[in-house]
Amino acid sequence: MGVEYISSLAAHISTNFPARYTSKQKQAFRAFLLQELAHHGWEAEVVTGGQLLKSHNVVTKNPDADVLLLAHYDTIGRDLLGGLLSRVVGHGLWAQMSTGVIIGLVLVGLGELFHKALAPYLPLPVLLALQLLLPVIVFLPLFIPNKHCLNDNTSGVIALLNIARALNDYPNLRRRVRLALVDLEEVGLVGSRHLRQYLCKQGVDLHDMMIINFDCVGWGQVPVVCPAGKASKARQLWAHLRASRLEVAFNKMPSDHMSFRREGVTAVIFGNPALIGKGFYIPNVHSARDIHLDPQNIAWLTESIVSFCDS
Repeated sequence: MGVEYISSLAAHISTNFPARYTSKQKQAFRAFLLQELAHHGWEAEVVTGGQLLKSHNVVTKNPDADVLLLAHYDTIGRDLLGGLLSRVVGHGLWAQMSTGVIIGLVLVGLGELFHKALAPYLPLPVLLALQLLLPVIVFLPLFIPNKHCLNDNTSGVIALLNIARALNDYPNLRRRVRLALVDLEEVGLVGSRHLRQYLCKQGVDLHDMMIINFDCVGWGQVPVVCPAGKASKARQLWAHLRASRLEVAFNKMPSDHMSFRREGVTAVIFGNPALIGKGFYIPNVHSARDIHLDPQNIAWLTESIVSFCDS
């Protein structure tokens, strides 16, 4: 379903909007999203949420929908250590927390090691400066826009736009679907929380909606259905996807669907098996290696989602 369209979108976004990190970069990309949605006949608006940390979500204007499909469009810098550790323990919620603790302990340990080794030769202010320099070196790349983000999450954006295009052949289903491209996932699921608040203020009954989040769906060995909250809706989707791909897994991984866990929602993320345990990690994200996308993955997924929502 739309392999040529998917490939052309990937090339266009990679060339013209490789990073969506700064306000200017995001604004330009939102203009493109609004234009592309309008091209497929969807009326959308930019909804701003929050006070100190403002998000700008692109949301289609069909408030009577009973299906909500979302993907984050923002990007971040490069993570020097997190990706390596995630390959070992996976991207599960507890694994991510463990990764943070491990990184913190490693930095503290290295700082103490440098302090003891250099204390006889350097004054205390210089030692303290060197100890502070280590975490700066590790975390500073996170604040430099990474232009390599084809999987995370250009792939999710493309999936939503491909569904927007495909639903023109399903007019009855099209009226039941709402699309949201959300901001600030990379800094703590902020945009999706603001989206939930916005929809609740509109009087939307989120408990009765099928809400599906797409994150990193362009590259990886295994499609993973990820529940948040009550898992019944996620298991429905899992059963449907397994009808065409038996390797589809069921596992918890964090992304914007966690903002809707009270409603019992789901996500689809492509991953590889972690080295330890039964979890999965997302290959190449937050690195210069995030340059791969398989159009067939997205084509299969979007076709399956349309048939699932139409069933």
